[in-house]
Amino acid sequence: MVERNSEEIAINRSDLFEDFVRSKLGDPKFLEDKPESYLESLFLSKRDQKIRKEKGQFMTPIQIANLMVDLSLLNNKNTRESLLDPSVGLGIFPFLYLKKRADLGLIEGLSIVAYDIDKIMLDVTKARLDRFEKNNGINLSLRNEDFILSEDSTTYDVIICNPPYIKSNVVKNREKYLKHLRSRYGFEIPTLNNLDSFFLLKSLKLLKPGGTLIFITPNSFLSSVSGTKVREYLLKEIDIEAFIHIDTPEFVFEDGMSSALITYGKKKKDQPKVQNVKFIKIVKFNGIAEVIDAIKTGTILLPNTVQIYPQTELDPKEKWLSKFEEIHNPSVGKIEFVELRKYFRVKRGIATGANSYFTLSVDQVKKWHIPDKYLEPIIVKASYASSPIFTYDDYVALKKSGKRVFLLKIEDEEPDQEVSDYLNYGIKLGVDRKYLCRNRRKWFFMENRDPPVLFVKVFQREKPEFILNKAGVKNLTCFHGLYPKIQNETLYKALILYSFTTYGGKSIIEQTRKYGGGLFKLEPRDVEQIKIPDFLQFSENDLKRIDDLFDSFWKIGYEKLKEKSQLLFDLIFENA
Repeated sequence: MVERNSEEIAINRSDLFEDFVRSKLGDPKFLEDKPESYLESLFLSKRDQKIRKEKGQFMTPIQIANLMVDLSLLNNKNTRESLLDPSVGLGIFPFLYLKKRADLGLIEGLSIVAYDIDKIMLDVTKARLDRFEKNNGINLSLRNEDFILSEDSTTYDVIICNPPYIKSNVVKNREKYLKHLRSRYGFEIPTLNNLDSFFLLKSLKLLKPGGTLIFITPNSFLSSVSGTKVREYLLKEIDIEAFIHIDTPEFVFEDGMSSALITYGKKKKDQPKVQNVKFIKIVKFNGIAEVIDAIKTGTILLPNTVQIYPQTELDPKEKWLSKFEEIHNPSVGKIEFVELRKYFRVKRGIATGANSYFTLSVDQVKKWHIPDKYLEPIIVKASYASSPIFTYDDYVALKKSGKRVFLLKIEDEEPDQEVSDYLNYGIKLGVDRKYLCRNRRKWFFMENRDPPVLFVKVFQREKPEFILNKAGVKNLTCFHGLYPKIQNETLYKALILYSFTTYGGKSIIEQTRKYGGGLFKLEPRDVEQIKIPDFLQFSENDLKRIDDLFDSFWKIGYEKLKEKSQLLFDLIFENA
């Protein structure tokens, strides 16, 4: 893995990993009799976590690295093969690649090219590969430069990579990268793609026809609108063998990295190929052999799953993360499905720039004598509300328990003295210098938002569900707000109950962005694209049954409401 840009990042902290390794590199016995994962364990224990994050360095778990290298050897007995690792890190991929090919007697004359901006990584890789290079005539080229901006025009038989995990908003050379990819290779991609997508796209162009591509990245390019062009280029350049979604706590990338995705495919040849893509979801790792067998046969042991789609049927404009799930479409008769945007506009919550300052409890309001005219009811945490309803009584309970339930909303250029005192306190705290605050006309002016009729949580560990805002309060960014285009409370209730069903769950999951540990995320555009029944096609009797069922919540409880929602929509679809 490499740093996030082509310039060395100045770091004042002591780098215990580099200090230790530098002292050992001259010792020929440094790596003797050490386990395969020794260097990775050393790195994680001695390199500061903040340094790793700034450089985008995340170690590939050894079992996953073994799986990826084994994929490169499937049906591959070529000699004098060339391997590229665009982001070599500690050299685990070329090390395992050479080790496994040596065991097969296919090592002599191999060519290895590896890039990394972090010089110590290349030095460690050199030490790790030294015994293979000396004894087998291997052509090893370690390049201390930025892979994306390199002028490498060589094509390779195999490319294996764990690129740096750097989010789009902190890629320092983003515009330079985008310009290079556009002018050199013709790639037109949105700026919101993470750095790993840049590595993936350039690698597509450096593969020989029939060459093997194996990348491990977050799954974001499968589940985001900005990843549409990446999906399009993948379909054009690669016969995709499999996407392997690793969603198990056995393999956790530190610092909250998204669930890992392995992309495995072959560069297209002139001869067209009928290609079936396996979407393999691993929730329990039973060994490499099971995953490889799933790629060969399309079957796997539960709870792991395989879904198969002809590559010609994959639409880059759709999000592919849902392809890992088995979709059961209801029998809907004449009922049409529409995007949620037909009925609602979806907006993110209010971004204050300093929640702990701009939101207040009852005691804080009393302490600073802030007049009511500067206060608005607000819900500040996702845990404060649950489906199906957030009532005024719920809001009052939060108020009585000392929670922050007021938003400071000042629209006056010269507010009252009591508020001026609190603003001066904010200046003393440095709130006025925070990013959002300093970019407003007045640092204390707040965004305008009406209370939404429905909330949906941005992050959730279970299937996202909708909440009817009966309290009429505003919301911070922990929720998105739904604003109706048609004023009809029965439609709001229908959406909530539909989200409880297996049909609704699948529709929502198709639009979510999934993170490690079963965490889901929805952006406003994702919510608007959720497919729902066109509720206005329902009969008056069905809409009344939805109304009655929702209103029975107080008597039957949440779990019973979910169970009855499934039964009701089953019946509606069957009779449509």
